[in-house]
Amino acid sequence: MNKQSKIISLTIVLVIFLTVLACGLPSANSSASTSFDNAHLMMISSRGLLDLYTPIVPEGSGQVLPSIRLITYETSMQLLSTLEEMNQQKALAAEYQRLAAAAERSGHQVLQETFNRKAQACLERAQQLEQKRADWRRNRRFVVVIRRGARAFGQAIREVLNFAAEIAIDRLESRIEFYVNEIRAFLANPIRYGFDLALNRQLDIIKNQFIDRLGPFFGQRAYELLNINQEAWNLEGQIFNKPTKASTKPTEQSTQPTLQSIQPTTQSIQPTKQSVQPTKQSITTTVPTITPTPIIFTGSWHSQTACPDNEEEPYRWGISLTEAQDGSVTGTIYFHGCPGGGAVNYSLSGVHVPGEVTLTLQGIRTGGRYILYASSPTTQEFIIRFNEPPEPNFAP
Repeated sequence: MNKQSKIISLTIVLVIFLTVLACGLPSANSSASTSFDNAHLMMISSRGLLDLYTPIVPEGSGQVLPSIRLITYETSMQLLSTLEEMNQQKALAAEYQRLAAAAERSGHQVLQETFNRKAQACLERAQQLEQKRADWRRNRRFVVVIRRGARAFGQAIREVLNFAAEIAIDRLESRIEFYVNEIRAFLANPIRYGFDLALNRQLDIIKNQFIDRLGPFFGQRAYELLNINQEAWNLEGQIFNKPTKASTKPTEQSTQPTLQSIQPTTQSIQPTKQSVQPTKQSITTTVPTITPTPIIFTGSWHSQTACPDNEEEPYRWGISLTEAQDGSVTGTIYFHGCPGGGAVNYSLSGVHVPGEVTLTLQGIRTGGRYILYASSPTTQEFIIRFNEPPEPNFAP
C-alpha cells in the first residue's frame, strides 16, 4: 500500500511538472513575438478593416485587378544591424503613413490616429538609429586618427633612434680613425710626434697668456698678428724635414749673357795681357740656381672673417695640419656658419706628394651642431692649398 501510494504521488508530481513546463515555455505560435511581427499582424488586420484586399479573380474571367502595392516582411529572430534596423523602421513608418491615409479616406478616425502615432514612433526610432550610427562613425574616425598618430609617433621615435645611432657610429669611426692616424704618426717618427705634442701645448699656453692679459678679442688678434703659430711650425719643419742640396752646376742660359757682355771687353784690351786674365776668370765663374723651399703642410690658418661669440670656432673656417716625415698628413678642419648657422668639424688624413702645391685629404665628420651639421656630408674630400681657403668651403 505504501509502495502504490508513493508511485501515485510521484506520477501526480510528474504530471504537474510537465503541465507547468508546457505552460511556461513559449511556442512558435505564441504571442511572444517581436515588435516587427506585431506590426506585421497589425497591418494585416488593418488592411482587412480598410478593405484594402481584393477578392481573388478566377482565371479566364478577363478582369484586370488594380495594382495594389503590398509590403512583405521577413521576420528574423537574429539581431539586425543598425543600418538594417533603421531601414526597417523607415519602411514601417512609410507603411503606417500609407495605412493612415487609407483610414482617413475610409473615415476611420481611430485607425488614422493610431497609424500616425505608430509612424511617428518609427521615424523617431529611425532618427535615434541614425544618430547612433553617426556617433559610431565619429568615434571610429577618432580611433583611426589616434592609431595613425601613434604609428607616426612610433616612426618618429624610430627615426630619432636611428639618427642617434648613426651619429654615435660616425663619432666612433672618426675617433678610431683619429687614433689610427695618431698611431701612424707616432710610429713614423716618435721623436717628432712627441715634439709636436709639446709644441702644441706650448702654443696653447702662449695663446692663453695673450688672452688672459689682453682679453678674448684683442688677445686672439695679437696672437694672430704676431704669427707665432706659423713661425713655430715652420721651424719644426726645418728641424725634422730633410734639407735639399742646392745644385752647383752652371746653367747655359746664365753663362751666355756673361760671355756676350765680356766679348767687347776682350777686344778693347788686346794689347795688354794682364787685363785679359781677370776677364777670363769672370767667364768661368758659376752662377748657382736658387731652388724653392719645399712646401710642408704643417701649421694652422683660418679665414679673415671672425666669429667673436664662439671660442671653439672663432672663425668662419680653420685648418690645422701636421705633415710627418714620410709625407703623411693629419689634422682637423672646422666650418662655422656664424651667426646662428651651426658648425661642423672634420678629421683629415692623406698623403702629400713631394713637389705638389695642392693636397687632397679625406675628411670624416667628427662633430658639429644645428643646420650646418645636418646639411654636411659624413665623409668629404677636401683640396687644401697652404694658407688658402679649402675646397669645398661650407662657410665662405
